[in-house]
Amino acid sequence: KAAQIPGVAGLAQKLNSGNFEVPDTTTATNGNISFGGSPFIHDYPGNQLNVFIGKGSGNYTLTTSENNVGLGDGTLDALTTGDSNIAIGANALTVAATSNFNVAIGVGSLQALTGGQDNTSVGQGAGILLLTGEDNVFLGEGAGNFRLPDCRGRTSVGKDNMGGSAASRITSAGCGVDGTVLG
Repeated sequence: KAAQIPGVAGLAQKLNSGNFEVPDTTTATNGNISFGGSPFIHDYPGNQLNVFIGKGSGNYTLTTSENNVGLGDGTLDALTTGDSNIAIGANALTVAATSNFNVAIGVGSLQALTGGQDNTSVGQGAGILLLTGEDNVFLGEGAGNFRLPDCRGRTSVGKDNMGGSAASRITSAGCGVDGTVLG
């Protein structure tokens, strides 16, 4: 016999033979498990084999997206037609709208990816700057994020002859620096 769960209104939830049953997610207010008034667990659109766990994970505008897994706040939040993506960690694959077959594990992993497929990113912030692309692999915290030194108040200049003939753009006569000497 099904038991009613006190304090839960409008979701037609029941306890039946030891199972907790929730209908497929059809809207932001039907078929969700919520915390603090915000959807927390859903499978929108119910029949597409998607699973989203976390505040703001997934959305309710998906059309043909299927086989996606979002675990963490904001994961796969912009997804509309992408398939077979896995995002684990807050804001992983958060703006991917039409991306397919991507794996992002770690907070902010592949966060800026808007389109592309077959990308793999493991580590906090790994691949965070990739906007579009295919077949990229980022492994480790911040992998793929070009970090430049703090050059405030400085100018970076390459060696003038770079192992070949001098271009004579940096000369001791023009600026007091010998461009063929490093350091």
